[in-house]
Amino acid sequence: MALYVIVHIWLNSPGTIQGLEFVGLDLPDSIGEFIVCGVLILQGERVMQLISRFMQARAQKGSDHGVKAQGDGWLLTVALIEGSNLAAVDSSGFCGPYVVFTCNGKSRTSSIKFQKSSPQWNERFEFDAMEEPPSVLDVEVFDFDGPFDDATSLGQAEVNFLKTNIADLTDLWIPLKGKLAMACQSKLHLRIFLDNTKGGYVVTEYLSKMEKEVGKKINLRSPQTNSAFQKLFGLPPEEFLINDFTCHLKRKMPIQGRLFLSARIIGFHANIFGHKTKFFLWDDIEDILVSPPTLASMGSPIIVITLRLGRGMDVRHGARTLDGEGRLKFHFQSFVSFNVAHRTIMALWKARSLSPEQKVRIVEEESETKCLQNEEWILLRR
Repeated sequence: MALYVIVHIWLNSPGTIQGLEFVGLDLPDSIGEFIVCGVLILQGERVMQLISRFMQARAQKGSDHGVKAQGDGWLLTVALIEGSNLAAVDSSGFCGPYVVFTCNGKSRTSSIKFQKSSPQWNERFEFDAMEEPPSVLDVEVFDFDGPFDDATSLGQAEVNFLKTNIADLTDLWIPLKGKLAMACQSKLHLRIFLDNTKGGYVVTEYLSKMEKEVGKKINLRSPQTNSAFQKLFGLPPEEFLINDFTCHLKRKMPIQGRLFLSARIIGFHANIFGHKTKFFLWDDIEDILVSPPTLASMGSPIIVITLRLGRGMDVRHGARTLDGEGRLKFHFQSFVSFNVAHRTIMALWKARSLSPEQKVRIVEEESETKCLQNEEWILLRR
């Protein structure tokens, strides 16, 4: 556009001064010229904003601490930009904050900014590739008070990837929770990016892995079924349905509905009086047990799911009991195929709750058990 205007000026001779014009001021002489001037001004403003943002980005000295993500799968990148109104725990009015990010049992720690209540970090952190998309990113800010003193928590926050659109995480201010943080209205400026390097193969690979764990073929759901599942529980588009089962949710009286299972959540939905239990995360589950059939359960085994302390408070209306430690317990019964449902639930829970080291240890123990069984079988045949 600039080249076009310059060529036009070169091809035309200066016009005569008329109307309210004077030497040095050439006003548009028609509505068309006025509109063209407006378009040129808007484009010029946009170009100046792009140049300004580019120069600001060049001026900021970012750091990735030399820790690069490894592997293929779901890659999580967190950019820590700055903090605002961080609480001071001593009389100086300043603090030495640093931030710890935790996801899927792995942590990344920022540098310490001494004597700052609104520090500038501009640091980037990458997490190794994960087979499943992460559920939660935990963020906690600490005050460094020397190598020999315990760090004081200045506030914490949680980013739930299932309740937030990934596009909304690319630039956000996240408020911190905690007494000190809420009193000072502390916030962190983050930019979070979640990318899948495997493309469309990630779903089929995950289902193949679950088939080996469950011992039964799991069919790939259609896009329409996945879309309805996502809409039912308000899930992001990357969440896909693995299986669903008809069962009863036992409270004071059993409620018949469907139990939906995906890589990150377990949710129950019933059409009785519009009842719908919100989902909870596999990461929130502390234990899964099977209770033997009783007369009250109509002769069906009961899957008892116990959540971690303080988790699942938004779905507590669906819980059967609250144990002595304050943990919610959910009872599911009357499955059409109990064994398949139980194996699927256990496989998905172990895939999310166990660390990579625990998974390797379980595989080694299972292989040792199989070897011992094979040796015993050979000795018996002899």
